[in-house]
Amino acid sequence: MRNASEFRQMARETLRGNWKLAMGTGLAASLIGAEIADTAPNGISELQKVIQARPEVKNVLTQVFLMRSMLLPLVLLLIWGLMVVIIGGAGQMGYARFHLNLAEKKEASFSDLFSQFSRITDGVAMVFVRGFYIFCWTCLFFVPGFIKTYSYAMTPYVLMEHPEYSANEAITESRRLMDGKKWNLFCLTFSFIGWRLICSIQYIIPAVLLYTQGRLSGVTVLFLVGLMGPLNIGYLFLRPYEEAAFAATESTTMASMAPERTSASQISMACSPVSGWLTSSSSMFTPSAEA
Repeated sequence: MRNASEFRQMARETLRGNWKLAMGTGLAASLIGAEIADTAPNGISELQKVIQARPEVKNVLTQVFLMRSMLLPLVLLLIWGLMVVIIGGAGQMGYARFHLNLAEKKEASFSDLFSQFSRITDGVAMVFVRGFYIFCWTCLFFVPGFIKTYSYAMTPYVLMEHPEYSANEAITESRRLMDGKKWNLFCLTFSFIGWRLICSIQYIIPAVLLYTQGRLSGVTVLFLVGLMGPLNIGYLFLRPYEEAAFAATESTTMASMAPERTSASQISMACSPVSGWLTSSSSMFTPSAEA
């Protein structure tokens, strides 16, 4: 298994000449909840704290929306959240297709992101079942839930490449592929910590200014708020870099285990992610005997 440095090098080679396309596709993927890798956080949570602490910031934002309250932004946020729930899973499969095409030196296009939208039901099932399993493991203790997050990391790739799989079968295959490789994927994720800290500066500084400064003009407030989210240039570069490294990991893992690939019928009879019961091939997410 390659180390984190080698996967990052593969990612940079993959993105050479494709940065603009990858950045645009990554931005769109983040808007529809289609990110796969453990991506860097944004400043939304910090912005919410600022709004609570500084009423004048809220007043400027409400004037922009021509409202006396934050009702319209909340409604828009709710609509966006529902959209993410519905199409996020299909978007993840499409985003997996995009980065696999880049990793395998095939033609990649922005439309790859939407190539799996005909499988929205599969995407919703994948997100729900995977989230359910991780929730169950996390209820036992935080560490098992954290580990299972990496066990199920390849699920969007598996389901994208095998439309005949159910959500449970794709999760089980992901767990098989990641057997003995979870630590490597964790190290790859952790290796981006320096870049994440650098990118975080762009929303930490505006947050500090909004917290500490006195009266600020409306234009200044909007500019600082923009730096905390949509205008964070660092994340535009970091997002595709992380996703490309993640796809390189997946591509290498799948290639190295190709002779061992099992059929959908074999997977459905195998052990599923949560212990307790046997899995039937017709079940979407029934737990089985092996963790």
